[in-house]
Order: sequence, then structure tokens, then C-alpha cells
Amino acid sequence: MRGLLIVWLILVAMGSALIGSAVRPGDRILEGIFATISVIVPLFQIILLFVIVPMLVQEEPLVGTTAFWFTRPLRRSAILGAKALFVAMLVLLPLLTEVAVFLAHGVTLHDVGLAIPEIVLGQIVFIATLALLAALTPSFGRFAIAGAILLVGSILITLGIYWIRIALHPESMMNETAEFTLQKSRSLAEDLLVAIGGGALIVHQYLTRKTTRSAVGAGIVTACAIAILGFWPWDFFRAAPLPDLGAKPEFAGVTISVGYTFANEISSIRGVGEPQESINGNIDALNLPEGYVIKQDVVHPRLALPDGRPVPTQDPPRAFGNSYDLSAS
Repeated sequence: MRGLLIVWLILVAMGSALIGSAVRPGDRILEGIFATISVIVPLFQIILLFVIVPMLVQEEPLVGTTAFWFTRPLRRSAILGAKALFVAMLVLLPLLTEVAVFLAHGVTLHDVGLAIPEIVLGQIVFIATLALLAALTPSFGRFAIAGAILLVGSILITLGIYWIRIALHPESMMNETAEFTLQKSRSLAEDLLVAIGGGALIVHQYLTRKTTRSAVGAGIVTACAIAILGFWPWDFFRAAPLPDLGAKPEFAGVTISVGYTFANEISSIRGVGEPQESINGNIDALNLPEGYVIKQDVVHPRLALPDGRPVPTQDPPRAFGNSYDLSAS
């Protein structure tokens, strides 16, 4: 595997060199070449890991009884430890290069420390997924076939869940799409499940070689991961609400008003139900004391007709930036 490792290390170094690099502005040929290389190099890194990780695991196959390593004999824990050291190299070398690039470009140690767990977790999840599939298959050909089947199956299941939820609760699905921090929380929960559950199953397969039991566990982890992406309700990254400082004299004259507005008719997602009106406008803060700013977080609309009768409204979903729709039936 030395040749593959050398090529992989070259690609890792090239990928790190591309971070923060640029070409002469206005040179479209160089810009096109640079953009192509920036896409190809990380892609080749991933492709090589698709080859290196299965070869690493299947050099001493864990499925079947014809593997030569049974006759040496080698302790299963010793083989597991050797493979773990190899995987640690696959994780740590890209991490070290990225950290070096961050520091060279002036990123603070605090921010580098915050980035390290995300980089490590992403790499571990990817390698653990490949290693678990390789541990449950006897050869690279079987690994490729099983991987293709699982990839297509997981995509179809995910799409099926999405379509069912769209059919049953389309408006709630659209609200969730706008919840960026909730999507990040779901991704984190899924990554932790795959890293911990997949790692435990790999250890179980190495120490027991109970393939059927490991395969059932892998199916459970996969089902739970798909469910988390669609239904996980807890948001780890939602910004904390601003503290209630109470009424203070300097804020007594502050008023909030709606500036320029415009409205347009919208229809429901599935084309059924009552018509709705989307009302957009600017929210202005007047008489704000010097040195203070207002951070717009969420808008709770209250609309009324000229005769004072209230109009049913929907709270708008959190959106990117500071844009909100006040939908009224």
C-alpha cells in the first residue's frame, strides 16, 4: 500500500496548499484551471480512501474461514490495534496539515481549537463507514457491490421519508428547511451515532467475528441515522435569547415601526386550501440611544383589517439573514 499512501499524502499536501491560495485576478484561464484543481484534488483524496480503507481491513479478512491470518496465529486484539494505528494516521496527517495552514494564515488558536473536533469527527465518520462495510464483506468486489446497494437504498429511503412528510405536513417541512441550526444539530447527532456505533461494531467484528450480529447492528445504526436526519427535534446550536433587561429610562422613547411594505398572493404548496397573502416590509427602530443596536431575531406578526377585526397569521420561519414573510390568510 506504499504507492497508494504516497499518492494520498501528495494529494493531502496539495489540498492544504490550495486553502487560502488564489490566482491573478482577471486571468480566466488560470482561474478555470485553479477551480478545476480545487475540485479534483479533494475528490481524488476521497477516491483513494475508498480503496485504501477496504484494502487495509480485508488484508486480514474478517468474514469466512479461509483467511491465512488464522494459521499464524495472530491475536485479534493485536490486528485491531494495528489497524487502529493506521486509521489514526489517516485522520491525523490531514488534520495537522489543515491546522498548519490555518495558523499560517493568521487563524487564532481559539478558532483552530474549535475547528479541530469538526475536522476529526468528519474524517472518522467517513473512515468508520468504509471500514465497517469492509469488515462485513470478504473481498473488495463484494465491498463495492454492497456499498452501491446501500447507497442507492439509503437515498431511496431518505427520499421516501421526505415525500411522505411533504404529503402529510408540507408547511412544517418548509419551516424546518429554514432552520439552519436544526439541520446542523441533526448532522452532528448523526455523525456521533455513526462514529460511536460504527466504531463499536468494528471492534465487535474484530474480536468476535459474529458477522450476522454485526450486520444487524449496522442495519440498526443506519436506520437510526436516517431517522435522525428526518426527525431529530433538539437544536444544539440555536442562539440563546437576549436577556430581558427590563424597562430603562434610556429606552423609553424607542419605538418599532413598519416601513415600506408590499404584498403578493401565494398559494399553498400542494395547490389546495385557502389563498394566502405574503406581506413583506422593513422594520425600523426609532429613537434608539447612541451606542446601541437592535438584533432582529424573529417576527411575530399581528395584522388587522381597517375596521379592527384581526387577520389570522402564521409566525414566519427563521430564515437566513434578516428576511421574513408575514403570511396572512
